Amino acid sequence: MHFFILGSHPSLSLAELQAVLGKTADLSRATENVVLFDGEVPADLQERLGGTIKIGKIVGEQKKLYPAGIAEVIVANATLPTEGKIYFGVSVYNGGDYPFTNELKKIAERIGLEAKKQFKETGRPVRFVTSREPELSSVIVIENSLVETGGEWVLIGTKQGVLIGKTESVQNYKAWSKRDYGRPAVDPKSGMLPPKLARIMVNLATSYKLQATSSTLLDPFCGSGTVLMEALLCGFKKVIGTDISAKAIADSEKNLAFLTNNKSYETNGADRTYKLLVSSAEDLSKRVSEPVDAIVTETYLGPPLKGNESPESIKTIIDELMEMYERSFKALAKMLKTDGMAVVAFPVFIKDKKPKFLPIKSMLVRSGFEVVAPLPASIPPIMRVATPNNGLLYRREDQHVGREILIFKKK
Repeated sequence: MHFFILGSHPSLSLAELQAVLGKTADLSRATENVVLFDGEVPADLQERLGGTIKIGKIVGEQKKLYPAGIAEVIVANATLPTEGKIYFGVSVYNGGDYPFTNELKKIAERIGLEAKKQFKETGRPVRFVTSREPELSSVIVIENSLVETGGEWVLIGTKQGVLIGKTESVQNYKAWSKRDYGRPAVDPKSGMLPPKLARIMVNLATSYKLQATSSTLLDPFCGSGTVLMEALLCGFKKVIGTDISAKAIADSEKNLAFLTNNKSYETNGADRTYKLLVSSAEDLSKRVSEPVDAIVTETYLGPPLKGNESPESIKTIIDELMEMYERSFKALAKMLKTDGMAVVAFPVFIKDKKPKFLPIKSMLVRSGFEVVAPLPASIPPIMRVATPNNGLLYRREDQHVGREILIFKKK
């Protein structure tokens, strides 16, 4: 059995997992932290996903909270390097039993110290790596080389006892950060779609039998090219980016050149191409004659907000955006193949800590689209948290504008 540790937006992570693993993948054993999975896990799955922090394998189980017994399982399943210091750590996650998991968190340090004592019996120096939180971050795991030395050991509290897992891979925070902050062209004023979210959206677009290696993806509001970069890394044969801003297209050109000329990034072959155009979404069909297999984009989210805007000013912004969206998506419907999919991020305005959703679903229906349910049918009901438009919410606590991710197809 494998485990997946989900990111900060578990519903999005689950939707992405289903898209990549396939419709028949059973994700019924899911909580807000972790998914237990019995199926086959591709070797490159961690690299492919944007919303999963860790992947590992369950190696043992204990019915009771007995630190020495849990430590024995850890030490028995450790694959140690032949020399040097042993580094290891322990993380605790809820697998469906909150009270039991809380008790497990209280004794996690004792478990680690007991395992350290047993590791020392090898005659090697040992370091038990800890953090302020009960879970070790991907940064801590990578910087201490835990996977390669004594291991990161994931303890999952369930109603049947403690599942003991060994982490096999973690999200490469350095690679994600480099594509986010290390690319040559960044424009915070026009909004910055996080690369991880862009990757999730690209993966969601492939969930309906779309083969990326023979498909064309369009981003009609491409900004600085974040979606296009992630699509190339996912193997799309061709990506097309358009934007009404000439500066945005120039930024996209710089960033895509940075990606495709960098030997550390695999874009799945020299035959992968990109095309960039200055154009509004409404006029795009006049510039691009070929239909596309997928549309993945973050629309214009409106002007930057300070948080003190009046309800009237927010309404004015929404009215203007909705008019633009209706014109744009009626035109984009002509660009999408009959069986093509669209994954789009629309704005959600946060006022007094409450989200205000736009009437996007009805607009899409008028434009010739049908919204698709985003979440796997197999997941527990408590995890099926969809928006009023049947989308998925992505937001950070300090933001005045969040994102609503909708998946839709032509009617």
